[in-house]
Amino acid sequence: MYLGFSTTLLPELTDLPDIAARIAAAGYDGIEWRVHPDYHIRPSEILVQAPQLRELADAHGLRVPCLASYLQWTELGAIEQLLEAARILGCPKVRLAGFVYDRTESYERVHERALEQIARALPLLQSAGVAGLIETHFGTIHASAQGARQIVRHFDPAAVGVILDASNLCVEGREDWALSLDLLGPWLQHVHVRNTEWCRDDQNRWRWQWADLATGLVPWQEVFDLLGNRGYSGFATSENIWGVPKRTSGYIGEIGPYMGGRGEPRSIAQRLGDIDYLKKLARPQG
Repeated sequence: MYLGFSTTLLPELTDLPDIAARIAAAGYDGIEWRVHPDYHIRPSEILVQAPQLRELADAHGLRVPCLASYLQWTELGAIEQLLEAARILGCPKVRLAGFVYDRTESYERVHERALEQIARALPLLQSAGVAGLIETHFGTIHASAQGARQIVRHFDPAAVGVILDASNLCVEGREDWALSLDLLGPWLQHVHVRNTEWCRDDQNRWRWQWADLATGLVPWQEVFDLLGNRGYSGFATSENIWGVPKRTSGYIGEIGPYMGGRGEPRSIAQRLGDIDYLKKLARPQG
């Protein structure tokens, strides 16, 4: 298993060479660029920036396992540019937007639309030789592994797959961890590592918040062991946004000036230092 680091965790840095150098110096195998209008790499600029990103990766011995975009599956022109950038980077996978469930439409309608949109984008993915991924994510019809499987089972896993985010499953969609992996099977293409917890707010209502990797609800050692037992040899990328300064607003649980319910800031060195915990997880147990 390889260990990656998401640039989501470095919102206050703006110099791309500095970002790549820090991630490599910390000991990570790969860098996952967040492709987002408010982050380092904007979708409209990804193709122009791709050669520089390739040079940075090569210079520091880093792989680019995934480009984490928020492009809708209907944005075929932008997806085509993203896939060409992935080709330049030697990146085998791209994250695309999820299929939101907001109670305004039935599950059946959202599911039908998901299959239609993926089918239209499929020729681009197949031509590029790059897999398009959805993520297990709360607020979507693929909040659980079972929900994700109901979508991706219609497609070749070489072209369409799933990012397992176990922390999201603790917000919505939790299954037995072994069952989740069995359900995803060959469509499991990538793993995001972060954690969550539930707590009472100031009005005594239950709410979730981001948590420390080692103390949240996800038993990461168990999950890593299950991945290893199933022969998973891809990337597990740190997306531990607990205590990271906000850069965007939205639905990702940003409370106060920092992401995380308690609002504790974590330094850049601490965020990059999660590599030590990840290495322990990835080490064969027994």
